Amino acid sequence: MDDQLNTTEENSLPKAAFIVGMGRSGTTLLTNMLNSHPEIIATPENEFMLFSYSTFFNKNFSITSNTKAFVDMCSYNFSNIVSIWKPSVELSADINNLKEKSYANVCKLVYLNYPLANKNKITAKYVVDKNPIYSLHIPKLNRVYPDAKYIVLIRDFRDNTVSRKKYGKTNESIFKLAASWNYFYEKIFADISKYHTSHMILRYEDLANDPEQALNKICLHLGISYSESMLHFKDLISKTREHAKQNLSNEVYQKITEMHSNLDKEVNTNRINAYEKELSTEEILILNCCCEKLGKQFNYLSPDEPTAYKLSWKLKYFVAKSKVILYYRLKNIYYRLPVKLRLAFLKKQ
Repeated sequence: MDDQLNTTEENSLPKAAFIVGMGRSGTTLLTNMLNSHPEIIATPENEFMLFSYSTFFNKNFSITSNTKAFVDMCSYNFSNIVSIWKPSVELSADINNLKEKSYANVCKLVYLNYPLANKNKITAKYVVDKNPIYSLHIPKLNRVYPDAKYIVLIRDFRDNTVSRKKYGKTNESIFKLAASWNYFYEKIFADISKYHTSHMILRYEDLANDPEQALNKICLHLGISYSESMLHFKDLISKTREHAKQNLSNEVYQKITEMHSNLDKEVNTNRINAYEKELSTEEILILNCCCEKLGKQFNYLSPDEPTAYKLSWKLKYFVAKSKVILYYRLKNIYYRLPVKLRLAFLKKQ
């Protein structure tokens, strides 16, 4: 990124796209693939837009204090997810040079100044943000970027459960894991229908089975040329890990390495249908029962496949779904609080 971005020209800024879907569905893999495209800057998880939205959406970034507060916020790792995100020192200068200092344009500059992009930000045609929690906030994203494009990544609910049990909160019940999977995709499809967003749906299994075809479809969706460099994403992962090793504690670095260990390997189908060996028969039956509707819609269950049914399962699922909905509604209230208040709270933790 040697050349200075000319932010005085409105058309110099790239378009925005978002990868949404339940966590542990291959979103990190897809992000790394897309970031290996010469015209895309795809960034790792960081909630900066959602975190800043309530306070900064209507701010005037011509006022120096507003820009400083925003840049300071971006430099703080406020996400519970381990992040190696830290905007480059050029961010403030690029904001100051903006012709149209809207919140949407300022956020694009944060993406463009992601330090591990390893490409000239002038040539970027798209910035792509991957964040599972954004799946529940498409109305906000749509308000910021009405013309944004979405990639909905979906993975077999049973394999997703295996991965979340292994790397997430292991004390969550099978019913809560099913409820959250359903809730995420029900919310995504309701919102993309309501706001008529430009979107495509991609199954993780299709990406793993034929990555070239899947990536071609994504490029067609975005309106850019396909690049074979997306299949050689491991070079990018090596650079990212080296940055993490130099800038984070050994404990955090080891956690990142463990969470994304499969990214060291070539794209393969080894984890497809892993649930058959790693879940009990009863767990599989429960998941099939709870996720039947979307499971059949996306061909994870055959349309005429009978599923086991127990009233006790439905009751436990109802309770779990109620808890999931309550949790995310409370979290939505949290995101509405002023940034200063939330940062003060987090810094005390």
